[in-house]
This record gives sequence, structure tokens and C-alpha cells, in this order.
Amino acid sequence: MPSTSSAGMRAAWDRFAKDDPMFHIHCGQRDWDPDEFFATGAEDVNEWMDWIGDRLERGRMLEIGCGLGRMTVAFASEFEQVDGVDISAEMIEQAKALDPPGNVRYRVITGDGLDGIEDSAYDFVGSRAVFQHIPTEIAIASYLKEIARVLRPGGQALLQFNTAPIGIARRIAYALPDPLLPRTSRRYMRCYRRDSGRVRELVADAGLEIEWEHQGSSTFHYFLLRRPASAD
Repeated sequence: MPSTSSAGMRAAWDRFAKDDPMFHIHCGQRDWDPDEFFATGAEDVNEWMDWIGDRLERGRMLEIGCGLGRMTVAFASEFEQVDGVDISAEMIEQAKALDPPGNVRYRVITGDGLDGIEDSAYDFVGSRAVFQHIPTEIAIASYLKEIARVLRPGGQALLQFNTAPIGIARRIAYALPDPLLPRTSRRYMRCYRRDSGRVRELVADAGLEIEWEHQGSSTFHYFLLRRPASAD
């Protein structure tokens, strides 16, 4: 059964999807042209592939927090099979209606883990601008353990966290009730900062290894992780 926290997150992102999904998914911009919206996803995927290149197995991949498939559809040209998962059923329904490539599959998850996904299923797991919206460390830790479970031994994951220092003004603002804040600063839409050292501890606790980090102590701090090849 979903936790209270994940149920609240699901309800929020279902509302966001019904209101204006592209606005809530990417950069808070209104009135996106769909082609331009998906072009930003292709740009991000190309950047990722440049970073990790030939070291990455291109079989089956999982994208956590796929939304409308902004990046998912671009991953489809890089991997044999791409599975996109999201906590919002409304997002998934809209993603399916956008006629994704034939090697893309979408499914809803509870938000407490990667429920229903078999062990050692993926060569690669990716997530961008998702973990920064999760309020609790407990949920982050659970996802990392689940990522370790669904990666094959030797499989890799590229995950983005917001590890930029948080100023006093933002701390005060986040203590205010949501109606007093700009929409992009409200609960579940706001960015929750994580200490980079604590992220490393949670990664180790999940049984994953850090291959490299990119843009440390920033809003887009990437961790390339690997499940040890000797893992059971």
C-alpha cells in the first residue's frame, strides 16, 4: 500500500498533469510547443550519451519519473527497450496517447519503490529532475536500493540530485504555506536540496558504487553509479 507521502506526491502530480504537464515538467515555461518540448529531451539525452558513451550497454533501460516521455522517446533510439515509469497515472496516460516509439513502454509505480519490476532487469537506469522533487530521505534511500535490485550486475545508473547550498531566504520561504509561494516553489514542485556527502552514504548503503560525479554541489549534480559485477 502506498505511503502517505507517496500518495500526496501522486495526487499533486496528477493535478499538475491535468493543469499543464509541460510547464510542471520542464523549466516552469508556459505554452510549450510540443516539438520544442521534446527537442529539449533529445538534447539532454545526447549530452548523457556523450558523457558515458561506449562504456554503456545499450540493451534495456529504465527511466524513473518519465512524465510525458520528454527524454524517454529520445532514449528509444539509443536502447533496444526503454521502460518509463512515473508516480502519476495521469502523466502516463498522456504519455501513451502521444504515440511513443514501438520499443517504449510506460507504467505507473506507487512511489515507494519500483514495484512489479523484476530483479536484474536493466543495463541502465536514468533519472533527471525527479529526485530533487522528493521530500523525504527515506524515499530516496528506498529508490536507490530498488535501483540496485533492478540493475543487472555491472549495470549502471545516471541520477541527478540538487546538492546546491540552500540559503537562508529559501529556508524561510519553504517554511511558508504553499498558497503564499510561487507555484514552482510549492510542495512537490519545489527542489529539495540534498547534501552530497549524504547522497554518497545512501548510495553505498544501497550497495552501489560511484563511478564519477559531474557538476558537484550544484542544482544538477549527476552521479554515475554501478551495481558491482559480483553482486548476487
